Amino acid sequence: MREEEALRRIQEVRSKPEAMLDLVGLGLNVLPKSIGQLARLRWLYLDDNQLHTLPDFIGQLTQLQALGLSDNQLSALPEWMRRLTQLKMLYLHGNDALGIPPEILGPTWQEVGGDRTTPARPQDIIDYYFKTREAARPLNEVKLLLVGRGGAGKSSIRDRLVHDSFVPGKKETPGIDIAHWPLDCGGERVHVHLWDFAGQEITHATHQFFLTERSVYVLVLDARADTQEADAEYWLRLIAAFGKESPILVLLNKFDEKPFAIDEHLLSERHPAIRTFIPTDCKTKRGLSELRTVLTKLLTVWEPVHELFPAAWARAKENYSEPKQPYIAFSAFRTKCAECGIADEAEQERLARILHALGIILHYGDDPRLRHNAVLDPHWVTNGVYKLLRLKEGPASDGTLTVEEAARALPGEPREMVEYLIGLMRRFELCFAVDADEQRWLVPQLLSRFQPALEAGWQTAEATRLRYRYDVLTEGLLARFIVRTHPLSEGQPRWRYGVVLEMEGARALVRADRTRNEVTVAAIGDPEARLRLVKVVREHFAHINAELPGLNAREQLEPEGHPGAFKAVKVLEADERKGGESTIETDDGTIAIDKTRELNRISAPAARDPAQPRVRLFVSYSHKNARLLDVFRTNLDLLKADGLADSWTDRLIPVSAEWDDEIRREIEEADIIVLLVSTAFLASGYIRSVELLRAIQRRVAREAEIAIVLLEPNVQWKGERTIHDKATGKDVKFKLDAWQATLPDGRCVRDFSTQQIGFNAVEAALRKLIASVLAKRRSA
Repeated sequence: MREEEALRRIQEVRSKPEAMLDLVGLGLNVLPKSIGQLARLRWLYLDDNQLHTLPDFIGQLTQLQALGLSDNQLSALPEWMRRLTQLKMLYLHGNDALGIPPEILGPTWQEVGGDRTTPARPQDIIDYYFKTREAARPLNEVKLLLVGRGGAGKSSIRDRLVHDSFVPGKKETPGIDIAHWPLDCGGERVHVHLWDFAGQEITHATHQFFLTERSVYVLVLDARADTQEADAEYWLRLIAAFGKESPILVLLNKFDEKPFAIDEHLLSERHPAIRTFIPTDCKTKRGLSELRTVLTKLLTVWEPVHELFPAAWARAKENYSEPKQPYIAFSAFRTKCAECGIADEAEQERLARILHALGIILHYGDDPRLRHNAVLDPHWVTNGVYKLLRLKEGPASDGTLTVEEAARALPGEPREMVEYLIGLMRRFELCFAVDADEQRWLVPQLLSRFQPALEAGWQTAEATRLRYRYDVLTEGLLARFIVRTHPLSEGQPRWRYGVVLEMEGARALVRADRTRNEVTVAAIGDPEARLRLVKVVREHFAHINAELPGLNAREQLEPEGHPGAFKAVKVLEADERKGGESTIETDDGTIAIDKTRELNRISAPAARDPAQPRVRLFVSYSHKNARLLDVFRTNLDLLKADGLADSWTDRLIPVSAEWDDEIRREIEEADIIVLLVSTAFLASGYIRSVELLRAIQRRVAREAEIAIVLLEPNVQWKGERTIHDKATGKDVKFKLDAWQATLPDGRCVRDFSTQQIGFNAVEAALRKLIASVLAKRRSA
């Protein structure tokens, strides 16, 4: 029956020009040979079967763009995998015998399918596999992270482990200290990279960027403030969110000074990754020998420590194991690679991505502000960022940071690297520019911790109220929301744990309550404007929550007329799909509510319809207009929230991707290419030769539409222009004004009283264009 079902599905796709074959979950251990006859096959999904080998006829499918092989029993990959040069997606998760680390495999197909992340590059996966088979040796490295609140004794634990020393009254770590500790494990030398994290609250916002999977965590507790139970739950949930199933050792530190106990059985039940609890005291050396023994046994048998690494890559990596300088130009990285026998530039970039994924270096090849440098010592980054975060800490801080202030706080650093650190903070959504030349920045973590006096009216019954509940509310979550929504909070109250947004007359109060691990949203104003604002708020939280899935966010809505009672949005949506009754628990008992009416208060019906067709927007812009893109993103979010369009900008390129390939791929898949035209846009060589050229070619071929948005007055965008096409060696002549701009009469965004009003007009024009594209698609 399984084979018959497979043959039936194969027959169905024979006549389709860009066919997809889905044989997921059929329990196949042999594939039908007729698959090899599907020469035009683009997507082949063979996940969740019983395949031990891959037949040669799959290698004949040279047009494949996606190949799903997760959760099979593969122990080897055939050589023909290298010939599948058109692959954009390759999923090999759940084939442990292949020995490919999760960092190299990247997101699963389920995670990619959630439309919030991008798959790993297939060539990186294939290269890693075959190079480890040609000549490789065990990596024998591991990242060990000491976490816990400030003053718990993490630094003393580090000193005892690495140097067998103890300094009474040792000061708290100001940022992160990284020590390299060689440890003999079962006759092999394992290099332990021991990270000692600062415990102060203000530093927690950046922990999420360094708390990684497949690391060993040592949670250090003490009883000095009698908060050990709460501390344990907070940190264990944080580790579960970012470290997933990484092993955890819990230390009951300063035990001789103040003995204490915690509920070990309950914590172990809630957090299965805990391996042991050890009472320790660095002054008397209590438990330190047991801790070394436990670590040695763990690292001797733990597979991630002993994964194979290609020999040539290992030679290159050794240059950076104990770096003599914190960073180098990426051109210098290329030179080192060439000296180690890695001459191909594409392979050098793959190696940089893999070393980044493994936490050995930091290189953000997708970011034009960061790609020209590689950081060899993460300690330099963390300490630099922590210095900037603490620079203006205090109740009177307005949260602003200038580049000059940052440069003074980092004496001796070149201006380029000071700006690099700020660029890194921007990438991690820790700050945003408040002026056009990007010399002044607002850092939400530097805002006052205290809520300012708010005007009355937020308790009105006319409000739309949402809340997001988390297993643990990280310090930086609301800061990211403030950064992402900053165009909507200009002139409104902002503090570290809250913000007021204003859009089209509607307002929203968004606050974090760390005692309850929740964020609350209250939106007031005209119902139509309020709905648009709520959609924007939800889109931003959907993005943040999807990037931090371990926090286990639960979105809840307060039904109209039932103050204080909340219902899970997912349950309301499920009830609507199934046609079931929705109820809510109140003090007066269980009450029926109109699920569709309630959902329509926060979302568009089309967005909840999985069959609703959407178009793809590609947004081409100059990075000098990044602040205007921040404003336009609100309108792009509204198009997505209404189920009309998914938009793409180069900000969505993941670290694991090659930025030029990603841009070219997204242009090819776009239905509408939006050109944010400015003087800087027209002056950009890359935009002209790649994005604009391909946009024009696809528009002439009637494959995509062009939407021109003029950003500023006096842009010389009319008249004939010439672009040299490197692929053909010919010049391409064109007139941008051959296509009508989205704003009539040559108006630009800056002609409106506010930029947001200008982009609202652009949004209205795009809605008409989207409707036209969808109508043509239906009639085709």
